[in-house]
Amino acid sequence: KKINLTTKCDIETISIEKALPIGLILVELISNSIKHAFKNRSIGIISVEITRDKNTQANRLYYSDNGDGFNFNKTNLKGLGLEITKGLIDQINGTTETRTNNGFELIINFK
Repeated sequence: KKINLTTKCDIETISIEKALPIGLILVELISNSIKHAFKNRSIGIISVEITRDKNTQANRLYYSDNGDGFNFNKTNLKGLGLEITKGLIDQINGTTETRTNNGFELIINFK
């Protein structure tokens, strides 16, 4: 399969206490997309953006793929990777928004 990965990062520095969990979250999200999202597609697109709101100083991690879609907040889905990801989001005091239109989108807001 051909998978295109686009990245954008507007943050120059971030503490190690935030960088490690964010890195692990991204590894889990990307590996899940590769394993599950593109089963019925020959070309996949993954997009990752990390930005900071200059007014509020809040950080935003945006992740999306154009795969089959997945409801991140569905409580009856179990899996170690999903539990670890949610724990890492809690570790950075993050809040999430998710969408499943035309694939999967996850927005994590954190300070």
